[in-house]
Amino acid sequence: MKYLLLCSLLLLKSVVSLSQQEFKSLSTGTREEITAIHVFSERTIIAVAAGGTIIRTTDAGLTWKPMASGTNEDLRAVSFVSQNIGYAAGMNQAILRTTDAGTNWERMPFNSTNFHFLDIYFTDSNTGFLAVSNGKILRTTNAGNSWDTVYKNNDQFITSFHFINELTGFATAGGGNSENGYGLLLKTTDGGKSWNKAGTSLNVTVTAVCMVTDNIIYATAYDGLILKSTDAGNNWSKTSIRDVRAFRDIVFTDNNNGYVAGDAASLYFTTDAGKSWNKIALPISTDLCNIQEKNGHLYVAGTDGQFLKN
Repeated sequence: MKYLLLCSLLLLKSVVSLSQQEFKSLSTGTREEITAIHVFSERTIIAVAAGGTIIRTTDAGLTWKPMASGTNEDLRAVSFVSQNIGYAAGMNQAILRTTDAGTNWERMPFNSTNFHFLDIYFTDSNTGFLAVSNGKILRTTNAGNSWDTVYKNNDQFITSFHFINELTGFATAGGGNSENGYGLLLKTTDGGKSWNKAGTSLNVTVTAVCMVTDNIIYATAYDGLILKSTDAGNNWSKTSIRDVRAFRDIVFTDNNNGYVAGDAASLYFTTDAGKSWNKIALPISTDLCNIQEKNGHLYVAGTDGQFLKN
């Protein structure tokens, strides 16, 4: 009995400690919506935002410097393949590349028009993927010099990617209809050459996905939904968090511990593999768009140029 009581007290203390994590809001010098960040180290971080804004800190977020992006397009995602080489993507077919760790960026040519890139993800120095608003997944095998269509569904828009290795990954999709399915997760097991529907239609716009193992996958969605699969995406369970319009991003640090971020400063954590979720109080009230973890530190970014870390 004493052992059970001690375990319960330790668990309660752990949950309280996590829920009371102190997050500092650090000024970035911009009011644009920060849509994605890349954490090189605790001190060096790149952030991309609306209006072609790219900023970088080399002192753990205390000060930020604007980088020369060469575009005014809203940027939606960033992906680095090394310390120096990285890519950013966004609205109106904007693809940018840097070869000097984000100091300077050049816009890469792209022939088609009238759509937007919602995510960019590279699995190695040559192979990358673009999530397109017209329902396509584009793949490059030559570092972005050319792109091929490897998936197409005109009734959907692709929103994000996550790979656990160079062969196996997921893409999230919104939109759709009763025939093709509304709100899907797509899966590849051949390095993105082909993509197939993972499980049944989810009837909600899926915003982000995180693979913990080959079999355990989590995803976030509108309507405050957190999705989980324990069989490689064939079946999904749903957890709904009240009063959250949409979760935008998700990260797990191990099999049990994870975080989700969303609208109206909604930041929740789990320590029991998604069985329960607890809210973390933040010193802001704006929407959260992106969440990253590096070496035990959590980094969160969102609207109004918000950037927080614990």
